[in-house]
Amino acid sequence: MSYGALGLVEVVGSCNAVVVLDQMLKTSDVEFRTWHTKCGGHATIFLSGDIAAVKVVTSTPAFLAPSATLSAMCEKYFGGAVSANGQADALDDELKSLTAALPGKVDAAMDALDVPTALIAIFEVVQRANKYIDETAPWVLAKSEETKPRLEAVLYNLCDALRTVTVLMQAYLPNTAPKMAEQLGLSDLNYADLANHPAEYHVHKGEALFPRIDVKKEIEYLEAEDAKQKAAAEAAAAPKAEEKKEEAVAEITDHEPEISFDDFCKVELRVAEVRACENLKESKKLLHLTVFDGERERCILSGIAKWFKPEDLIGKKIAIVANLAPRPMMKGKYTSEGMIVAADTADGGCDIAFYSDNVPTGTRVH
Repeated sequence: MSYGALGLVEVVGSCNAVVVLDQMLKTSDVEFRTWHTKCGGHATIFLSGDIAAVKVVTSTPAFLAPSATLSAMCEKYFGGAVSANGQADALDDELKSLTAALPGKVDAAMDALDVPTALIAIFEVVQRANKYIDETAPWVLAKSEETKPRLEAVLYNLCDALRTVTVLMQAYLPNTAPKMAEQLGLSDLNYADLANHPAEYHVHKGEALFPRIDVKKEIEYLEAEDAKQKAAAEAAAAPKAEEKKEEAVAEITDHEPEISFDDFCKVELRVAEVRACENLKESKKLLHLTVFDGERERCILSGIAKWFKPEDLIGKKIAIVANLAPRPMMKGKYTSEGMIVAADTADGGCDIAFYSDNVPTGTRVH
């Protein structure tokens, strides 16, 4: 599988990640691939698309916190304090206009309970600020003392746009927005004060709110997690090997008298189908079975009621002694015409061999 580009964005908090992901998918032609969370509440979002689209969405979160370059420039060239007294330029107008109109757009969208539209309006300013950075090239302005007033204006405009975005994003980034404000030197995030532009901003470096991530390590981590999930799924789907039980050996205490082969051949063992089965009111030990031996139905009383329920036997094929002489039982009320072939188990129970449907009823058991 190949894409034009693969983008990774790390966000603090799963809730924030949902908001950021929703906005990126609505404003750019990218496709969501997957995400995963790590210790500390960081969520990494993986996106794909053409290079331009991925570049836009992955660069947007970086502006949501004063970047290392912005903070460094403010501190290096202005001691962290940038004022509104810098040299203005026509390039500033569009960013200022969009920033000034943003609160009204958000208000209108939220009055209509249209959160996506509110977020789109906010991120339009974010994207325009990113474009403004490319247009003004503050790193070039910083090279000359003559352009320092212009540099101050550019940095101030970026801080001012970021202030507005921070205030409006606090509902969506409740944990991160106050940290962004603190790095801008703002004491609070008062919506009512948006129209009142500070005379200057006191910017300083803080913790990395959206730190860069090691792409190679993240991809390796994802591949490892995918491998684990695949292995777990295969293990769950595979039939579990039965634990080998220690072979039980019965304690033989007696033997029947030896018989000849001819005597053994007189015992007629056949496969019979259980067609009916019920408990006897007269006995808790006996089951009354009606079996078909391939020629006729016959009644067999068997002392297996302790271990088998009637419904466990109906429809099953079992082995019976077919030529055992009929035996009157329960004071002559019933006549048992045969015997079920069963075996004692090691725990004192009873086990019966059941035959598959491939074995025809009435088949001789040898």
